[in-house]
Amino acid sequence: MLPSTVLLEPETEIHEPQTETQPRRKKNVVPPPATTALRTRYFAYGSNLSATQMAQRCPDSPAEGLGLLRGWRWIINERGYANVVEGEDEDSDGPPLGVYGVLYSLSPDDEEVLDMYEGVPRSYQKVSLPVEVVDDADIAGGATSVVALVYVDKLRIQPSVPKAEYVNRMNRGIIEATKEWALPARYVEEVMRPFIPAAME
Repeated sequence: MLPSTVLLEPETEIHEPQTETQPRRKKNVVPPPATTALRTRYFAYGSNLSATQMAQRCPDSPAEGLGLLRGWRWIINERGYANVVEGEDEDSDGPPLGVYGVLYSLSPDDEEVLDMYEGVPRSYQKVSLPVEVVDDADIAGGATSVVALVYVDKLRIQPSVPKAEYVNRMNRGIIEATKEWALPARYVEEVMRPFIPAAME
């Protein structure tokens, strides 16, 4: 059953619990999916970089590792949330192409819940894209590339400023993905920090 508080609105409409009720999954203790054939591999590049947030939203969907989506650019769009934009020239004045994200194994029920959080189809559309698996990811069979679900906003593709509440959630995601999956520091500084200021110590 879907949570009664979930609305078909952007992420900012979802009121997260103030206390964390789910333990963070560590990559060395992630159980293998019980029904791999029915699961969807999901590439998270925004606030769902946070394993804590994903454990609250999708408790049956463990993280598997770090992935790289080549040929796309990470931005904060006009809605004030993260988005990926395809096919800009390498010689443009913007940050370099390529988006890092955390790969999760989504159960069918969790995928339905995540669709609601992401505001499908109004805020994001679901796209299947090839994602390069970064070293040390816990991907079954040692695959070097996988096809993953990516939530893409095809309408709002211009750089803008983040919602205030989103900055805190993005910083949590950056910290957790860096600690758990070695999210590259250069990527954080060159691609994400122009949009997301670092949390104050």
